[in-house]
Amino acid sequence: MTRELLNEQIYPLQLRDSRDVSLSGVSVIGLQSPDLPWRVVKEMWDGDALLVKHCEGTVTVQDVFFRNIEDGFGPGEGLDHWTLERAWMEEIRDDVIENDDLVPGQILNCLIDGCFVFLSQRAPDGRVAELTTVVRDSLIRITAQPHDGAEGKPWRDRFIVTGEDGIERAPGMFFKWADSSGRVEMKNCILHMGAVSINGPDDMRFPPGVYKNVTLVWTGKEPYPVPLPAGVTVTSDEEVWHMARREWINRLADSHPGLRFALE
Repeated sequence: MTRELLNEQIYPLQLRDSRDVSLSGVSVIGLQSPDLPWRVVKEMWDGDALLVKHCEGTVTVQDVFFRNIEDGFGPGEGLDHWTLERAWMEEIRDDVIENDDLVPGQILNCLIDGCFVFLSQRAPDGRVAELTTVVRDSLIRITAQPHDGAEGKPWRDRFIVTGEDGIERAPGMFFKWADSSGRVEMKNCILHMGAVSINGPDDMRFPPGVYKNVTLVWTGKEPYPVPLPAGVTVTSDEEVWHMARREWINRLADSHPGLRFALE
């Protein structure tokens, strides 16, 4: 399946009622202004670029490009396993991967750039699940995005910073996690973040798991506010991120849909 979708649907791509499906070579670009605050985007476009619903077996998603969407990829309940490979996502306004149905999966060789939350793995019913989410050979950058605070939670407002353009912004976090959401296995990854999360320091913790050769580029004014697991090293050198990003893009096959937008 290869096509480009630019429209106002909150679920522009859906995989439904199938077994062992795959998808590749797709672009989804949101048309809403990138200056709209988080709460407005949440209320009006609360959907995934790619939603999996009522599928069984496995889902494999490769070589996709998503930009300026509320959520990126939502693997649904009923699957045995999912794979997201060589995905390029930019300006995702909430969760890049919304795995709140707690399905085992893997994120391989992806570029997640300028997004709000990397991986949400928090079941709304609070159930306990024994699963491992694998993240390998990937680049993940969380950035401050337009944010107007959270209704009923004024304590969050102290993490919002007003930019020179007058827009208030705050970042999300790498992991939106519950204690019962399983484990992470992360290897050969570079992460980037530059300010305290809108949710505060506690939500900047890494979930339980195994971390190997993981570099965190942290450019905040103070040290990273919570302890980091073994296998994660910290640097303030932003060139580590920029060089890795350039190399990732240079390795892409000419057919990847993200190249078209990188060159514009």
